[in-house]
Amino acid sequence: MKFPRTDERRLHAAPVLDLFSRRVIGLAMSASNDGALARSAIESAAATRSRSRTVRLHSDRGGIYGKREYVRRLEVLEIERSMSRASNPCDNAAMESFFSTLHFELLSRKRFKTPENARAVITEWIENFYNTERRHTTIRNASPIKYELSWQMREKRT
Repeated sequence: MKFPRTDERRLHAAPVLDLFSRRVIGLAMSASNDGALARSAIESAAATRSRSRTVRLHSDRGGIYGKREYVRRLEVLEIERSMSRASNPCDNAAMESFFSTLHFELLSRKRFKTPENARAVITEWIENFYNTERRHTTIRNASPIKYELSWQMREKRT
């Protein structure tokens, strides 16, 4: 996603969203929308999650998600790759919804002087509000982290 321009330049972001809890588990930002950005995002997500189950990463058909280095890194991390159908944004609705929320609740209300400032504010919003406090109707009006914790407690009881 392209963020609005900072006073210096545009910033691109590649978040990784857990569809179960709607938690942003990985995030990379860069001035370039390239393979390095996508690989940084999956590295960030892999560091966040331990994998006792199959992990599947869904993306749109953007060129960076088909690059050989990116696909190889997914294979090394044992992450299955899933991609949207061509020209079908509904296949990626959860991520489109996240970007809409980010834009409406944060980006449309702020002006950033530098990419570093934008990066810090966006990261803080995700870590200290979106993942921890913001309620989601798709997960019983809980925040992503609260939803994950309640699910873990139920799993321990069974």
